[in-house]
Amino acid sequence: MLRIGIPRALQFLQSYPLWRTFFEELGAQVVISPPTNREIVSVGAQRVADVTCLPVKVYAGHVVWLRDHGQVDFVFVPAIRSVEWGALHCSKFQGLPDLIHATIPDAPPLLDPGIDVHRYKISPSQAFHRLGAQFTRNPFKVRRAWQRAGEVDAAFRAQIVADQLTYLEALARLYPDDWATTPATRDQKPRLTIALVGHPYCLHDDYISHNLVTRLRALGARVVTSEMVSPEQAGRGIQQTTGQKRWFFEDWMSGAAGHYLLEPNVAGLIAVMAFTCGPDSAMVETMTRRAHALGRPFMSLVLDEHGSATGMITRLEAFVDMLTRRDPAQNALAISAECDRTAPVALPAVLRQLNNPVVGFPRMGTSAIPIKSVFEGIGVRVELGPSLSSRTVSLGVRHAPEFICTPYKYILGNMIEMLESGADTLLYMDGAELCRNSSYTQMLNDVLHDLGYKFELVSTAMFATGGAFALPQFLRQFMPQFSWSVVLREIRLALAKMSALDEMERRVQFIRPREATQGGVDKVWEEGLARVDQARDRDALKLVERDVLDKMGHVVLDPTRSPVKIATTGEYYAVLEYFYNLDIERVLGRLGAEVHRTIMLADWAKLKLILEALGLNKSEIDTAAKPYLRWNIGGEGLVTVGQTVLHARRGFDGLVELLPFTCIPEVTVLNILPRISSDLNLPIISFILDEQSGQAGMKTRLEAFVDLLNRRREIRLAPSQAGGSFS
Repeated sequence: MLRIGIPRALQFLQSYPLWRTFFEELGAQVVISPPTNREIVSVGAQRVADVTCLPVKVYAGHVVWLRDHGQVDFVFVPAIRSVEWGALHCSKFQGLPDLIHATIPDAPPLLDPGIDVHRYKISPSQAFHRLGAQFTRNPFKVRRAWQRAGEVDAAFRAQIVADQLTYLEALARLYPDDWATTPATRDQKPRLTIALVGHPYCLHDDYISHNLVTRLRALGARVVTSEMVSPEQAGRGIQQTTGQKRWFFEDWMSGAAGHYLLEPNVAGLIAVMAFTCGPDSAMVETMTRRAHALGRPFMSLVLDEHGSATGMITRLEAFVDMLTRRDPAQNALAISAECDRTAPVALPAVLRQLNNPVVGFPRMGTSAIPIKSVFEGIGVRVELGPSLSSRTVSLGVRHAPEFICTPYKYILGNMIEMLESGADTLLYMDGAELCRNSSYTQMLNDVLHDLGYKFELVSTAMFATGGAFALPQFLRQFMPQFSWSVVLREIRLALAKMSALDEMERRVQFIRPREATQGGVDKVWEEGLARVDQARDRDALKLVERDVLDKMGHVVLDPTRSPVKIATTGEYYAVLEYFYNLDIERVLGRLGAEVHRTIMLADWAKLKLILEALGLNKSEIDTAAKPYLRWNIGGEGLVTVGQTVLHARRGFDGLVELLPFTCIPEVTVLNILPRISSDLNLPIISFILDEQSGQAGMKTRLEAFVDLLNRRREIRLAPSQAGGSFS
């Protein structure tokens, strides 16, 4: 009999009955790892990158336990992108088997079905039927196994809601003979009701949550949790918080929070999240603002491997004491006021006719030049505020959640400065598969209005399905009199500016490490940026491009220089925005390295706005990434992996990955890159950027990296230069 190991982590609690029933119906024996303990966490933390979230560290530890003690033939590690359209899993769930392959290469063989109804159109049923074919050639047996698993799963979920059970209590009822339960600690006469919302693996893993549910009950509270909320209640709750379901766990987070915030018998709400959790950093911020607006008691708890029970207990005691002293009538008053409110949660403007707007949009590298060109070309005033600076960062940090990724903080500060300078209409690009970015439109809208600014926030979500073909429709709302000829003319000019800027920048990247006097080509580049910005038609642009490239061609080069070739890749804002990445390309060039950026503005725009809208993609990148990452995990994750493989094959000396702290797609990739580096003999250095990053420390690391690459090349070339060979 085959033994299938299932790690007791991540989606285990809500899916165990489904998974167990399916495998047992096919004649396999299911083996689960034990409850999380200190050793499991420690082992898992040693396997994955230190900036990886705690739940994934825990998961890795459970896989190692199954390898060492489970005596299993396979470990079940599904790759789940989505189970409903538009609501995606975190990138780490999407790439979980690939992350485990990379960090635990000696793990037992993985059963790793892929599930995604959003992009790849693989339903859970299809995925499990394909998986079942590995156990039996009888399709009817697989169908019966899946049907039976679905029945058990549906009954399990229904019982949780009907009897108001936690996952652990429901599992103990379903499997009384082999499910260890903790002693009952329910207060027969609880003083108050507290709602706990969070991912099941945070709420109910007693080791990492420090027995949170048990401790609250011991303090005299009746505890209601996310899973006790029905799907219908969660759907209504989402409308009261984020307004849109963007994440798989949104029902357990925003939906449950929205439901409990409007329950008068719930005295207070606690949101539990893991340190560096991407989706939660966005969802909890929205919950916090909603609770504050309602005057409802709300507290968030952040879990990591270094936290102690003592500090958490102190906070819980204070929270319960505060709720006990609070007049229950205050909750009823807040709920009554909410019921009288008729306006829905404010959502960003989309396709709303705007009268004579002053438009602002976030700066990102050279992208401001072509975007500004489009709006000015159709007669719209543009106000971008001052260049990014330390003040920009300070403003963003002051008003942003602590654990949100730093591009959000930079963009928020940038928007505040634009509004201060006179902008009254802000643009922001969002849409599914853009990692947390898909949540930022709502967050930016909320925080800026809470700060008292009067403006419209216009979303570009329509590009998610229409790409560049939605651009004329998008621009129509800014034009009093729409003209196809004007719109098409300005779009063509903007694309031409992107291509010209990219061509000029590639020339700069070639010249920097070779110029006899440092800084000469950068002066020409700065002049070129200003002149491209001012060009009002394509003929003028061609003259500018030709003249600037000619001037670059006259920069004196040192013929003795032979720079190493380094590719830069990573999250697009980190790669493209010079102020954010501390001008890393200029630093590398002056250290004697020729930089090849894997994300150039025109290429990125064409891929995102044109090729994907046509249903096409860069198959070369996808194919190169396939052995290490099966599919798109959001953001630029797949591109980072594919470009790393391609540049290793092209003989590049090294690669630099740039990622924001807590960036979920790139942190997933961060765990995979060491495997690629080892397989393809490519040195890779990663820079994790946040508001505390400084150029001095970065330069020191780059100096050592460039020196390493030069020495490797000298060793590689030494035999051929000496006319001999290794024997």
